[in-house]
Amino acid sequence: MAFVVRSLFLTILLVAFGQTSVASDFYVISNTHKKQIDAQNDAATNGGWVLITNFYSKLGPDLFAVVRGPFSSQKAADVELKTIKSMAKYKSSYVKEAGDLNVAAGLKRFSPLVLAALLGEIRIETKESAGASNACEPQEPYKNVTLQYFTLMHDPSEKNPGGFKSQDIMLEFGSLTQLKQSGEIQRMRLCAE
Repeated sequence: MAFVVRSLFLTILLVAFGQTSVASDFYVISNTHKKQIDAQNDAATNGGWVLITNFYSKLGPDLFAVVRGPFSSQKAADVELKTIKSMAKYKSSYVKEAGDLNVAAGLKRFSPLVLAALLGEIRIETKESAGASNACEPQEPYKNVTLQYFTLMHDPSEKNPGGFKSQDIMLEFGSLTQLKQSGEIQRMRLCAE
């Protein structure tokens, strides 16, 4: 089930932002982990977001990388690397060309019907922003993605004799944005990041 969730999340990103990744994607990699939960904890506490390496041809298989990017050039990735390497916790970070994006390779364990059903249950919305209206958002134009789904809530009342009503739930996972100019995905959980 954990693989379905992480595969679903990448699929959601691709659907929400469009296929912006190309064969020349470069990532700044802060760390890699064998377990998704370890990578998610690392990204949540140290910054970045989790990339499943199986989705790219030039990344090691079956790992979860804590990354920044994608960047369309080595030069752009090197600028980010230089910025974060000034902090001790990122000293071992490096830039890697990811190769070709192959979502199908990462999803091969699961039926397309199962993924279609899961995607049908989640609403994906993007909102475009000019950026820079506050310090906690990108300073340039970007798209922000939100995920929502419906569930049932117990609500016995005279107006609702069945005892249930639908409830729209927004998944709170912080800010996930894509810069319009470069295509870079930025993940922020707290403004202090």
